[in-house]
This record gives sequence, structure tokens and C-alpha cells, in this order.
Amino acid sequence: MIRNSNLFVHDVGSGLPIVLIHGYPLHHGIWENQFVLSDSYRILAPDLPGFGRSDHENGLTMGDYADQITALLDEKKIEKAV
Repeated sequence: MIRNSNLFVHDVGSGLPIVLIHGYPLHHGIWENQFVLSDSYRILAPDLPGFGRSDHENGLTMGDYADQITALLDEKKIEKAV
């Protein structure tokens, strides 16, 4: 079960939501060149827990990270995203 955490999300633009997920050991800034897409799309680029500006959580699995993204989409009331 995932604890509530402070998940930083760079959220810009409007339109079809695109979620950009960074790899290890990076953060949302890896997607900086793609932020220009915010002219046509809503860009969400989170820092996964323990990276960038998000709080650290010990012992998370890939499934936990996926649950964090699902919770983010639920919180933002996004039903579909790319």
C-alpha cells in the first residue's frame, strides 16, 4: 500500500493529457524539450517518489510507482491520457 506523498508534477497546457514518466535516476526535467507540446496538449511530467522534487519513500516497487501515476490521474480527474 502506498503512503500519501508529496508528488511534484510539472503540469502545463490544455487539451489531450500526455503523461511523461522519467527513468531512473532522473526527474521531470528530462522532458524539458517536450514541454513545447503544451501549446496543443496538457503535459504532466511527475517526479516519481524519491526523485527530483518529490518526497522519498522506501521500498517502492514498479507497481507502486504505477499506482502513484494512477492516483495522480484520479486526483486531476483525468480519465484518459497518452
